[in-house]
Amino acid sequence: TSSTPSATSGTPTTTSSPTGETASQVVDEYLRSLSTADYDRAYLLQAKQARDQISVEDFREINRLAREKMSIASQSWELISETPSGSAMLVETNIITSYQTGNSVTKRALYTVVREDGAWRVDRVEEIRPPTP
Repeated sequence: TSSTPSATSGTPTTTSSPTGETASQVVDEYLRSLSTADYDRAYLLQAKQARDQISVEDFREINRLAREKMSIASQSWELISETPSGSAMLVETNIITSYQTGNSVTKRALYTVVREDGAWRVDRVEEIRPPTP
């Protein structure tokens, strides 16, 4: 599936819905889109509520800048809950290496995924911070 910015609004358009049939698959597709710099596709994989919080232009820029500063050496996630009403939570774990320092850190994020118009969509991503001593 390809996406292209609309000539009038800069909003990406696509001809198909997410390919993920499960919450895990849509998170996989979302992360793969980010890792290949297909920011328009990743933007479209978000729930409407999430897209309403940020313009596609800002989404592209934030992710482009993050990609310039670090690389992901390892990435995994696990489904931690799913409800019959159509929401799920997944935890993603990344080992990220800074291009500037060469240091690696482990970062974790909680993904809230919802069913919207018959497809799973990423609704919210929150960094999980380790407790401070």
